[in-house]
Amino acid sequence: ESMKSKWLLLGVLMVMSSFAQHAQAMRIVSIATGEKGGEYYSFATTIAKFVCSYGAIIRSTESGKDLADNINLLESREVDFVIVQNDVARRAFNGDQMFPNPAKNMRAVASLFPDAATPGATAVLLTHAAVPNDLIYDFIKGLFENLAKIQDSNVSAQHITLKDSTRNLTVPLH
Repeated sequence: ESMKSKWLLLGVLMVMSSFAQHAQAMRIVSIATGEKGGEYYSFATTIAKFVCSYGAIIRSTESGKDLADNINLLESREVDFVIVQNDVARRAFNGDQMFPNPAKNMRAVASLFPDAATPGATAVLLTHAAVPNDLIYDFIKGLFENLAKIQDSNVSAQHITLKDSTRNLTVPLH
């Protein structure tokens, strides 16, 4: 009887562990981007399909809002990731007239692709320093393991390479 109870307890613990791992894998990830229909939103939607097996919410900014909105969402930890230009990231991190409170908890995840709208600028994926390392690792691993599929689905992604993933970063890496 005692042995039967132990096996039952072990089985229950294994099932609970499996549910816990699945629940952790189903973490909802939020990515703030530019307006719907824009290049950043399109890219985030594409990576959500291939990278976020645990689910993703893509949050777009409303047309007419200023550049600080996504940075503010990240700083207040309302989103896990943002996609912005590297020059905007630098200005937010250091603080300037658009960003009177420096975003010192912002961290770079990867340099993505040239920004066609602003010559010399690069789109970058940013996160908050408090986002867990394992989430960042899984996200980046998923990005580069699925890069060919992502590139087939999104024109902007064709410029992404592992070699250049830390180029043109203007804030510290996570």
